[in-house]
Amino acid sequence: MERYSLPTPTSSPARPTRPVRQSQGSQANPNGPVPLCLADEYMMRIAPGWKPADETRLNRLLAFMGADTPDKRNTVLTGFNASAAEVIQRGGVHVIGVKPKPGDQNVYNIRIPDSALAIRMWEGGMGPYGQFCLDFYDVDRKVSVNLPPGHSLHPATVPVPVPVPVPGGFQGQGFVPPVRYTSMNGGPLGPGYPPPGFPMALNPPSFQAAASLRSWERNMGLRAIPDGEEKWMLPQGAYITLKRVGHPDVVFQIPTLQPAFVTLQPQMGTL
Repeated sequence: MERYSLPTPTSSPARPTRPVRQSQGSQANPNGPVPLCLADEYMMRIAPGWKPADETRLNRLLAFMGADTPDKRNTVLTGFNASAAEVIQRGGVHVIGVKPKPGDQNVYNIRIPDSALAIRMWEGGMGPYGQFCLDFYDVDRKVSVNLPPGHSLHPATVPVPVPVPVPGGFQGQGFVPPVRYTSMNGGPLGPGYPPPGFPMALNPPSFQAAASLRSWERNMGLRAIPDGEEKWMLPQGAYITLKRVGHPDVVFQIPTLQPAFVTLQPQMGTL
C-alpha cells in the first residue's frame, strides 16, 4: 500500500512535504495550483482537472472543523490529513466520469461515417450502476470535443407492428376481431417489421423518443461547458441513434459488461 507523508505542524501554514504526483491525464503544470492538504493532493492525482482549495477556502474549512483561532489551525489540519490518509488506506474514493487517459486500451469507439469524429464509450466508474460513459472525440486532433453543432443523440426506436382490425370481422362481445399487422407509420408488414433479434422492449417507442439525450453537464445546468468536458451516461446495452443535419441516422449500441455476480441460468430441454 502506498504511503503518504503528512505536513509537520509549524507556525506557518502547513504544506505538503513532497512534490505532488500528477496522473498522466492531468492537465496540471509545475506552475499550477499547489495542494495545501492531503485530500486535495489525492484528488489531483486521481481526478484530472481537480482544483485544490486556496488559503482562504482551506482556512474556512478548518475554521468549520474547529480551528477558530490561528493556534489551532495546524492541529486541525493534521487531524484532517490523518482522516484523509485513513480514507486512502481503505481504498480511497469512488470517482466517476473521468475521461480516458491517452493510450487507454479499455475504450470502445465507433467512427462516425463521413466525419473526423468518433464516439467513445468507457466504463468510467459507472459499471456498478449498469451504465457507460460516452463522449465525442476528434480523431485527427486526438482530443475530446463537446456536442458538435448539428449533432444529437436519441433513444433508438423501431417501427413496431401494431394490430389493425380487418373490416368485416366479428365485433360482438367476447370476440376478438381479426387483425392484420402494419408498421407504426401505416405501411405494409415487411419493411416496417423489426429485424429478427432486435430488442424492441429495450427502447419501446413513445412520445419521448424524439427528445434528445442530454449530457451530465447540461442536466446540471451548466451553460458554458469547458471544451472537451461534455459527457453522457447511458445504460449498458441500450440502442442509441445519432442524428446529424444533412446525413443519415446512425444507430449503435452501448457495450455490455459481464456482471460481477452470477445468477442461475435456465436450461432448455425436457425434464
